[in-house]
Amino acid sequence: MTAEPLTSQGDARPGQPDGPAPVDQVPFMLELLFDESDAVVSACHKGLVQNAEAAEPLLRERLQQAEGDRAAALTAVLSDVVSSRLEDPLVETVIAGGDLETVSVLLGRLVDPDLVIDDGDDVAARVRAQLDAMADEVAEELMGSDDPDQQLGVLVEVLFRRHDLRGADPSKATLLEASLHGTLSTARGLPLPLSIVWLLVARRVGLPVEALNMPAHFLLRHRHPDVDRIIDPYHGGRVVPHDNCQRILSRAGFPSDDLEQLKCEDHELVLRTLRNLVMISGRLGRRFLQARCSRVLARLGEHFGP
Repeated sequence: MTAEPLTSQGDARPGQPDGPAPVDQVPFMLELLFDESDAVVSACHKGLVQNAEAAEPLLRERLQQAEGDRAAALTAVLSDVVSSRLEDPLVETVIAGGDLETVSVLLGRLVDPDLVIDDGDDVAARVRAQLDAMADEVAEELMGSDDPDQQLGVLVEVLFRRHDLRGADPSKATLLEASLHGTLSTARGLPLPLSIVWLLVARRVGLPVEALNMPAHFLLRHRHPDVDRIIDPYHGGRVVPHDNCQRILSRAGFPSDDLEQLKCEDHELVLRTLRNLVMISGRLGRRFLQARCSRVLARLGEHFGP
């Protein structure tokens, strides 16, 4: 069967007409995904994203039969198609006050091509199981202790030493290392997702830990009634003296006594994660993903403010 052209005028290849590609031309766009012209491939990619609902099942079918470079190319397109359908649920969940773990899983599905063939509930279940297991280990070691030194020591022992959660190089960071599920699966992450892991585990066992939105870095505060410590999960949970934090703030142009103002709400963690994803996807040439993360960031910014 011969595929119908994308346009009846002039060149039958996509990219000439303005506006979205018609949904009935999705099969034809799939055929042209491997055209020699980069412009044609780009136009087909865009058209499939615009018609995500119709394109997704066909892409999944083609992917099952593909190998090598062809499979990699189809996976990249499928990832963008699936991501386009996650955009609205992600925005709606954040605005509705969805919990940090749920939103972080959605962000992971937004950026990871390996998750496009997985069901969202499976991804969420794996993340939950890993966090639950870590929290169980922390609770078992603590045995209900309220001693601040022991609380911090157990967090370091379980998360840093036992599970080897360590910092990734920011200049070479991957999208996985900027996401919660990726940090859990690889035991490597940027300061923010590492801090989110520590925060979610601490919350499970009732430890008084909160997020601090420091400039150019991300830290946590262990706010025990007996002692107030700032800790750095990126560097194994080491304690950061308050004076050091004040110097960091001063160098960045913030009031050096502004630590109390840096307490970070969950939606702020999401916004900062999205900023990281915009930068990394741009560096990696994932322009569709970069545009999507930028758009989600802008939509959330309209609701929560800059």
